[in-house]
Amino acid sequence: MAGMAQYAWADVAPGDVITSENYDKINGMVPDAVLDWVKKGDMVLNIGELTYNPEEYFSPETLESFKANKGKYAVDENDGIIDAETGKLPEFIEGIPFPDLDTADPKFTQKLVYNGEYIANVNGNMLFKGPIQFIGRSGYEKEIITEFRRATMDGYADARTLPNPENVEFYEVIVVRKPYDMAGIATLSYRYRDTDRLDLVYNYLPEIRRTRRASPVNRSENFASTDYALDDLGGFTGKIPDFEWKFIGEKQVLVPYLSEKPGMVKKINDDWETTGKFGNVVLGYQKEGWKGAPWAMTNIVWVKQKVYVSELKSKNPAYNYGVQQLWTSAGIFLPVYKIIYDRDNNHWKTMVNSFVGLDSATGERRFMWYAAFLMVDERYDHASFTEAISDRNKFVWPGKMNISDFSLGGFVKFCK
Repeated sequence: MAGMAQYAWADVAPGDVITSENYDKINGMVPDAVLDWVKKGDMVLNIGELTYNPEEYFSPETLESFKANKGKYAVDENDGIIDAETGKLPEFIEGIPFPDLDTADPKFTQKLVYNGEYIANVNGNMLFKGPIQFIGRSGYEKEIITEFRRATMDGYADARTLPNPENVEFYEVIVVRKPYDMAGIATLSYRYRDTDRLDLVYNYLPEIRRTRRASPVNRSENFASTDYALDDLGGFTGKIPDFEWKFIGEKQVLVPYLSEKPGMVKKINDDWETTGKFGNVVLGYQKEGWKGAPWAMTNIVWVKQKVYVSELKSKNPAYNYGVQQLWTSAGIFLPVYKIIYDRDNNHWKTMVNSFVGLDSATGERRFMWYAAFLMVDERYDHASFTEAISDRNKFVWPGKMNISDFSLGGFVKFCK
């Protein structure tokens, strides 16, 4: 497995271009698979420096929770969040639950991953259409368009007053809209706040025109023939108490960003939407004269930052993955890299997440979010690429949603 070996001589500076000729400069600063891509000439890394501090790119409410939530919550023996005073599940969590992380804490990794989960909650409902490209060694194969909806019931201040009799943390619908022969493939998930309550998952398959309940383990199976599983969204969206966790260590690594400068959001009615010209990821097959991997991200900037490395393994022996490794940003709590092994402990997939800072013209609203997700299946030399935020792909927080849409009856209307 990718280890934590340190290489004192490995270092880079803004302006460096890392190729197969000088790949040793990044030894230990990227996962072994990424190092191998560079070594083989599949990828080139352009080293840069951000013009902004990602650790300042949080909403005012989130920044306030960094103060208000210090020492307020804990993680129990079952890895559920509890009120530090009462030892019970909090009625509602507002903001980031664990702002005062300590690597010496036996529950450090679980708290770190909870923070990443709540980073996705604090800005409210999310709505976007995500194009997923299928890319093989020979190049582009096809694209599907998915619609992603998440209704947030915890972490987001405005959700406090919403009826929540089932004690749900979030509802989620993902549906394929295009192409025609795949349109209507959909999944509905409920994530419950209760530690011992499993995710509720329903799948809709157009060919049988039926909605069927699935085991939560189904979230580790490939979605719509892509290289992603549902639990891969954002790097990791599994239920934390369902896994065994181990903290490996911290290190300085290279983190990919869409640009050295932030993008922009603007307020439309009560929503914040991505806008402005801040670019999009150019893949290898889209770049004239490119000789590396067709799925390589050719124009992003790689920035040196601190990450925490953790290992996780599902407690369910039927889970499709074996050990997984997360390299999580120490500053924004989001996974940068995910290394996936199969149940026989063989390296299987590598996920690389790139980021973008988003600012408003007045500075009143700031976000850090994903620009793109790249998942490479090393067995088949195949990749799936999702453009999350770009000039071409609008992201909306908090999208207007009707909770009844996440009932079984409401779910059907999203299906073909």
